[in-house]
Amino acid sequence: MRRTTTMAGLVAVPLLATAPLLAVSTSASAQTVVDATTSDSTVTSTLRLAGSNGFVAVGTVDGVEQAHTNAATADAVLHSEPGATGPLVIGDRCFSPLNGPGLPYAIVIDATDPSRCLTMRTVAGADGSLRFVADDALSPGNGLTLEQTPGSSALRLGDAGSDFDVVTRGEFTAPELTETTITVGSDLAGTAQPGAHVVVVRGTDVLCEADAAGEDAPQPGTWSCAADLQVGEHDLELYGVSAANQPAGPRAVHVVVADASTDPGTDPGTDPGTDPGTDPSPEPGPDPDPGTDPEPGTDPAPGVDPAPGAGSLPGTPSATTAPTPTSSPTATAALPDRLAYTGAEVGTATAAAGVLLGLGGLLTVLRRRLRRS
Repeated sequence: MRRTTTMAGLVAVPLLATAPLLAVSTSASAQTVVDATTSDSTVTSTLRLAGSNGFVAVGTVDGVEQAHTNAATADAVLHSEPGATGPLVIGDRCFSPLNGPGLPYAIVIDATDPSRCLTMRTVAGADGSLRFVADDALSPGNGLTLEQTPGSSALRLGDAGSDFDVVTRGEFTAPELTETTITVGSDLAGTAQPGAHVVVVRGTDVLCEADAAGEDAPQPGTWSCAADLQVGEHDLELYGVSAANQPAGPRAVHVVVADASTDPGTDPGTDPGTDPGTDPSPEPGPDPDPGTDPEPGTDPAPGVDPAPGAGSLPGTPSATTAPTPTSSPTATAALPDRLAYTGAEVGTATAAAGVLLGLGGLLTVLRRRLRRS
């Protein structure tokens, strides 16, 4: 019994000793593990150092991979909403928790596992610009702000910090076409990311280009251009370049172009065969003068009702002009010869049948008597 108690105590001692370490580890993990791809507070944008022409991206400078502010094409940046915390992912890289003061450039690592990334707090400025402050108690760079290294385009964590302007918001995708069935002479129209440049291509030919309306326009992201397509079906491709010089596309679209003109033969306003205003009606035959009665002794024309005579009420036929009723055709129709028997013929046939029946009965009685005898 004593040995069992001793063994249990030996097992419990290491667990009690490591409990504080587990608590610290859990607290740090809860602070740094933020999935940038699923967090509701994470947004996608492209950034530019305030007052510069370059974009924020990750590239190789002097043989070293680093985040910098002089890229011709911006990388998509995943960051938390202002006031929230999470990893700052540029392209597929994030900042390492090992970053601290005094480094010439910030260390970037693979962002596949966001729990390994440095936690950053996003702070919004009054002009809409953003700042990113390290918010990780276990990092030597905790409390430092992302900034451009003086005399260089590299980004690092420092005391001064830099402001970043948002160039585009959301993931950049290829433009879309609003209507795929148009008439000859109509422009192609669609939507794209506000400020994006749209290019319409057929095969290797560029048909037209347009710039999508900016965020401040009444209809942000709308665009249109004249492709001069002829009647028929056309397979086109849409390409886009964002305001941060990000390419997207192609997006394949099938466009049907119909003839805008109308066939004159089907115009109801000009076709004499269909225009009720110009279609001649058949001329009516001569009608009798409704104001005169037919002369006495003459019959009115067949199929024409004579006008009522003087003193007759409208709608009441006159006694002298009322049509003579005719007998029903079935009253005078002749029956077939085989069915047209008179009453006398029927009586004679009945009498003859009675005589024959009586003779037959007499012959039957005589035959029975002869058999008995």
